[in-house]
Amino acid sequence: MGKPLDWVYSVGDNTAGVLCFLFLGVVKKRGNGRVAYCYARALLDVVMDSADGICGEIRLVEDALTADGEVRAFFSNPVTPKENKIGVLRALGESCKLSQPLVGFLCVVVGDGKFDLLSDMFAEFFVLLMRARGQFALEITTASQASAAEEERILNIVKSEYGEPATVTKRVDPAILGGFVAKMDSLVIDASFSGYLRELENVSRGVVCGV
Repeated sequence: MGKPLDWVYSVGDNTAGVLCFLFLGVVKKRGNGRVAYCYARALLDVVMDSADGICGEIRLVEDALTADGEVRAFFSNPVTPKENKIGVLRALGESCKLSQPLVGFLCVVVGDGKFDLLSDMFAEFFVLLMRARGQFALEITTASQASAAEEERILNIVKSEYGEPATVTKRVDPAILGGFVAKMDSLVIDASFSGYLRELENVSRGVVCGV
């Protein structure tokens, strides 16, 4: 991993280099699985105290680097020298006045050949940041378009038990038949008709097996 570190230190001062070394260390310890999570976790550990400003920078970078097909192709192309990619990132950092930790992070990602996972890393970063702040993202699924009164009732149920969600996403899935399903990170509230039927089926199987 010596050469990527040379690229990292070329970004700026020693502080940026040390921060990027931390990124590499965390990823090494985590192994190859859950790559996006590992990079996002490392970034959050470094920028937690300035996370609000970094969030705006991340959205700017994501728009600049992943929205345009030609830009994506440039950074994803394994034939393009990594030094050239790092140079573009440095220029972007200077022109957009990006913070050194974020520029260093981008250089590590590109140096490690993980640019295609950048959007996933940023998505994980926002999820981890909300968790660190005691917030959560809520996804509500209903069988048909819920009315304002129905949405308010579902939100009140969630708020009474888990607090105020940071974001709310609404989905329609006729397969749940009725009721609702609320997902909060790893927690699921299944109050759907299909879920109720599954429970009845499980109970029926238990009764039959016990006879």
